[in-house]
Amino acid sequence: MKALRRILLCVATAVASIAQAETNDVELQHGQSPIIPGLEVEKPNDFLSRWHAAYDERTDEVFAERLHPLKVMEFSLKNPGDSREDVMERSDRAVKGAFVKSFEYSLRDAAFGLPLMNWIESSQDVFGSFVHDSVDAVEEESVSPFSLYSGQAERTWWQSLTTKRSYRFGLRPFRSSPYAYLAMRLKEAGETVLMGNLRYYLQNFSDHRFEISFSIPMPGGIAFDVGTYYQFGPHEEQQRAVARLFKPLAHGAMLHLGVEVQRNPLVFAGFTMPL
Repeated sequence: MKALRRILLCVATAVASIAQAETNDVELQHGQSPIIPGLEVEKPNDFLSRWHAAYDERTDEVFAERLHPLKVMEFSLKNPGDSREDVMERSDRAVKGAFVKSFEYSLRDAAFGLPLMNWIESSQDVFGSFVHDSVDAVEEESVSPFSLYSGQAERTWWQSLTTKRSYRFGLRPFRSSPYAYLAMRLKEAGETVLMGNLRYYLQNFSDHRFEISFSIPMPGGIAFDVGTYYQFGPHEEQQRAVARLFKPLAHGAMLHLGVEVQRNPLVFAGFTMPL
């Protein structure tokens, strides 16, 4: 039974790697499309066309993120006693969840073409930024303080803090665990030295939970992330923290190293590259 489980895990990892490679290849082809001088591609005006364009883009991103081989390996590491049925059920949930999230994210992207949203966003004030970062900014939801694997969507969120506004904040009221968040960056001599993402959860109107994530850019494209939380209320005392190193390499390869500090510490190292 153990041997069969290992074989299934290897097959799932290989399939996810191939899907990742195909996604990267499609994105590369789109990114290298020739540009014809004087010809501008018009953005779709109606809601349905905007949603369709956003769905095509989000589907590739979400599936590549949720079925990434390192994510599969991390889940297996944290659940070593899973049976074959558990592995298959988890794969089914991942695929269904990817479809749902692709649909949801594309709707949120398309919503900002509506007249009301355009008017709010064009105001360029605190309220407009708040609405935008609450309705859209979906990459923030991928920030996972306690994951040993750092996905591309999370890296995109940290990158947006270095190139766009120095702070972002919003609400996520329609999730199963609603929260408010505040993300900020600190600069020194014109260079970003620290980025942080703080989430506040109010659970059962009595438990208050704060999740804290930090990302520190380092020379050579290395990123050092730390995640932890603080909770107060009628609950059992728990301690948990995760530290990660992320290093992009040549030709799309990536190197990950994660350490989780808890009662039973975990160490996770992985290397991926497109085929």
